Amino acid sequence: MAKYAMLDCWDDLNKGDLGIMLATVAEIKRQDPSAEIIGVSCYNREDPCFAESHKDLRKFVPDIYPAIFGIYGIKILNKYHQGIIAKTLAMIWESVRCFLIMLLPRKIGLIFLARNERETLKALISCDVCFSKGGSIFTDDNTLRGAIGLRRMCRTYDLLYKFNCPYCILGQSFGPIRSRAQIKHTNRVIARAVRVFIRETECRKLYPDITLDLENVKFSNDIAFLLEETEPKNLPFNRDIRNVGLTVRSFGNCDEYIECMKKVIAYIVESGACVHIFQQVAMDNEPDNQCAEAIVGSLTKDIRSGVVYHKEHFLPQELKWTYGNMDYFIGTRLHSTIFAMAAGTITIGMVYHGTKAQGVFDNLGLRELIVDNPVTFEKIKEKIEYIEKNREVLKSRLTIGTERAKEDARNAVCEIVKLAQNI
Repeated sequence: MAKYAMLDCWDDLNKGDLGIMLATVAEIKRQDPSAEIIGVSCYNREDPCFAESHKDLRKFVPDIYPAIFGIYGIKILNKYHQGIIAKTLAMIWESVRCFLIMLLPRKIGLIFLARNERETLKALISCDVCFSKGGSIFTDDNTLRGAIGLRRMCRTYDLLYKFNCPYCILGQSFGPIRSRAQIKHTNRVIARAVRVFIRETECRKLYPDITLDLENVKFSNDIAFLLEETEPKNLPFNRDIRNVGLTVRSFGNCDEYIECMKKVIAYIVESGACVHIFQQVAMDNEPDNQCAEAIVGSLTKDIRSGVVYHKEHFLPQELKWTYGNMDYFIGTRLHSTIFAMAAGTITIGMVYHGTKAQGVFDNLGLRELIVDNPVTFEKIKEKIEYIEKNREVLKSRLTIGTERAKEDARNAVCEIVKLAQNI
């Protein structure tokens, strides 16, 4: 029986990430029915999020271990602190102990890990292969916070290599990375991986300093294309009118984005359709819900009557089914567009980070449905009109593209299964 470890398990309230994890687990078990799969959280044992953030995931992956190098914070007495001072102290201590762990022999280096961290490492060592949860990005965002996040991500793979744990990077995007030191670190992680599956090739063109031309680097579409669909219960849904799905996430100039989306919503409602706004990411520290509240709260009464803001707790499978029943979809969050397209709905996607959206749409042969920065009402209106005029052609290309994407994703998982089974 092969044993797998899924790394970087993120919060259930990020429906895109949860969808990727559930789709990956389901596909591994489809190809290897006897597979044993464990998860490793992004959160430390002391972080309250470790207990609270994986309730849905635990229904499918019961054994989830705490992170070794997790989100920064310090527990003092019975309270967990994540203020600037606490995070800075945690970062310094992690840097010191990580340096010592990498420098010293393995048995001695273990003394710099807490007991629960050693338990996580022991579980990882027992696995035949470790793989990253897809959907993440190796990027420093050209910010200090981004650089710290990238360093923390790479340290996990350094530790796996130190303790002879074979790992794969599944369905990731790379770049931008500005720091030469960070590029070097990322390239080392890539070179040491058994396999690296990039989910879009655009990053190869734009970021040539990142070594994505090695023999161990292959292509795979996003694993979320394989997510199953489930019809939600008690969903208010009027099939007698056109329904348009929408996910929002402010970026760049927040006020300009909100004004743009208000105009888009008014344009759609005035055309006789109902706009459904969904919470693709429902985490409190993400901008999605605040943005949605600001948009909905500032709509005029007549436009507001044509909008449904969904705050229900949907599983990713339920969101995918719902997105699939839209007349068309407009997504700022990338995985909302993947859910929608995988369910057969023609979709407009926004570019708000790196090359991931451009790459995914390009893979499907639908690059013309991407709205590049700066995002404006005129650009989105033009895409809507383009969809109305070319619906049948776009639908045919979408069907072909998503089937190809699903096959690519299955093939990537197949390689991981073969590695675990030593085939």
